[in-house]
Amino acid sequence: MSRRVAAGAGGEASAGRAHGVAGRILDLLLTRPWIALAGAGVVHAALWLAVQRDIHTADPLYYATNAHHLAFHPAELLATRDHLVFVMRLGLTAPLALAYRLFGVSTLVTNLPCLLAGLAIIAIAYAAATTARGKLLALAFAAVCTPLLLDGRELTPDLPCAAAMAASILCLARRDRPRGAWWVAGAAVLWFAAFQIKEVAVWCAPAWIY
Repeated sequence: MSRRVAAGAGGEASAGRAHGVAGRILDLLLTRPWIALAGAGVVHAALWLAVQRDIHTADPLYYATNAHHLAFHPAELLATRDHLVFVMRLGLTAPLALAYRLFGVSTLVTNLPCLLAGLAIIAIAYAAATTARGKLLALAFAAVCTPLLLDGRELTPDLPCAAAMAASILCLARRDRPRGAWWVAGAAVLWFAAFQIKEVAVWCAPAWIY
């Protein structure tokens, strides 16, 4: 009987210690939510790196090929009438071409825009919240958002366009802050960049009209 009582007391003590540790961690994150932001970024980057593989699907290969030609043979690419501005998606292929020039051609460099877009979306969700608890909830929702991994594992315009659109809306929402004109100008530039990545950025128009 005494052993059962001792075991029960020991279990309650362990649960109390675990609860105390969890409480201290939560208090730390509520005090310094940027720690959670850094952790979410590291986890997202690690998962992105773990799912990297050779590119086999048609669209990523098409955009990567255009970016390669734009980086090393721009005259040949621009002379072809089949490669119009919207078809080329210069908002995606031009930065990728610059990355090819700086870091060389590889699978990791090819998929790098989607990694940066995923990290940007996490940071935007964090910045959009106004309280520490809201920032932690935003990071938690972003952490379980499957499109961040499914769309971010290989080169597509969807995630970079979503990141640019989200950044544009965030800047537009801050137009009432000091230097509001700069926020509006930044929102316009980001909206234009998003439109250069993919035409679905036109759906930001209702936010501007409102």
